[in-house]
Amino acid sequence: GTIIYEAVCCFLDGVCRAHVKLPESVVSRIDHCISFSLKHLSTLVQDYAVTAFKSLCSAYYASIPIETQIEVTATKYMGLIGKERNSLLCQGYILALGSCPANILWPCAKDVLDCLKTKAVPCGEDDGAEVEARVAAVKGITFMCRTLSDSAETEEQRKSLTGLLYDKMIPCLLETINDYTIDNRGDIGSWVRHESMEAIEVSLSALGSVAGEDDRSPSTSGKRSIETTALGALIKQSLEKIDRIRHAAYLHTRKILSIKSMAKNVECWTELQEIYEPDADHAGSGNLFEHLLEILRLEPYRNCAIQGLALSAGGLGDSVSQTAVGAMVKSVNEGGDSMLLTVAWELQAILARNAGVSRVVIPVMRTIDFLFSKAGLIDSGDVKLFEALLAEAWGSTRGCRDIVLLQVALSLIANLTYAKDPVFTASFYKLIASLVNRYPKIRRCAAEHLYMRIISFEEEEEEKFDVDRATELVTEVSWDTGAAAAIKTARLDLFACFGMEPPKKIETSKVQVEKKDNAMTSYASLVANAGY
Repeated sequence: GTIIYEAVCCFLDGVCRAHVKLPESVVSRIDHCISFSLKHLSTLVQDYAVTAFKSLCSAYYASIPIETQIEVTATKYMGLIGKERNSLLCQGYILALGSCPANILWPCAKDVLDCLKTKAVPCGEDDGAEVEARVAAVKGITFMCRTLSDSAETEEQRKSLTGLLYDKMIPCLLETINDYTIDNRGDIGSWVRHESMEAIEVSLSALGSVAGEDDRSPSTSGKRSIETTALGALIKQSLEKIDRIRHAAYLHTRKILSIKSMAKNVECWTELQEIYEPDADHAGSGNLFEHLLEILRLEPYRNCAIQGLALSAGGLGDSVSQTAVGAMVKSVNEGGDSMLLTVAWELQAILARNAGVSRVVIPVMRTIDFLFSKAGLIDSGDVKLFEALLAEAWGSTRGCRDIVLLQVALSLIANLTYAKDPVFTASFYKLIASLVNRYPKIRRCAAEHLYMRIISFEEEEEEKFDVDRATELVTEVSWDTGAAAAIKTARLDLFACFGMEPPKKIETSKVQVEKKDNAMTSYASLVANAGY
């Protein structure tokens, strides 16, 4: 059946290309057949149907009034997209809408883009089910951008396209490139990110062609230009964990940096060209991480590069993660303490911005652990940084039901116990407090970290605390399978061993509400008021 759909669409495309003279009723049936094929779930059928739709527009709709053309194409498909509840069935409609001819798109470009944007940006309710529609919407935006940029001939059209790119199109793509939706199929958001990168390249190329003819810079507000922000988003993807995303982002960035007319609006243009200019052999190997390390020295792009590198370095220990870790450690070692602290503060800022997003928080915390274990972050002695990291790590454990996140947070807290006071006392206190976590695995994890820290105490610390008793408690109590009462008692003893006050249990006081005498509800009050 799928093959027949493909064959029919190819046949109709051929009929339209041949400009066969047909009665209006037959043209209407062709249009209906194409619309029906656009609902097919096969992407090949959708592509053939879109091709036939474009041929239909150029062959049979070009001679009718423009208002009618818009009504039977753009308006029709915007209506179908709005009515169709099943996102899988409207992918073809979305692609067809973005593929409308230039003469149809120019009068209703804003409406078409708004419709595509509603399908491209995650709605937050059921992101996994909508991912195919989001991919189609980003493709539709790419088609639309190419069509408008290729047909922008008048000054008015160039100004209109410039405004559309700056105000709507590129901001929308900056949202879609941050799609990290995950379901049982894996990182399905990467499908959207992959299409978004091509769309950003096309939109910036269109912006460059317009800027070449209209030499004005819309980014004069003192804020970072949208071109710089878009390049930063691509740089982040250039250091991502998934190979195909990383290599595609690298190549798209190289192409954008070849657009000379954009140089005036992109920060660190010369430095970026020096980094991306070497031949593309780097894009096919793990050396890409090391090759792009120089970006960490460019302030406008440092945060994006660190976040991309952290998401790769904080992976599950595969070769990509190890390569990313090695590259980051090499960079901070070469840059000295200033680079180490800069990277650490950037990672802390990423944690603060993405609180509750485990897909980001977990790898970033793992990366910070690597800075402690491999780059000597604890030797920096930055108390403010350590306090900020402790606050983020402890905050992520509150009400958390993600075992992996809890384990990573405890590992970070354990690393902070090697700092000096007041960080040592605060982090050590929180490590002991975690011994009564609801999950046995986490209680055992906290006990193991506590044991490793206790046996590493120096002589001064051993004299200050009751280390022998603490070691006995940590090793003898069964933290994962023991009775709750025994675990709580042992934790209280551990607090005493280190001279700490255990956390006080906050008892919710019962508010005594005085009962008001209500004659309508109290029979006794009613009798009394009657005088009996």
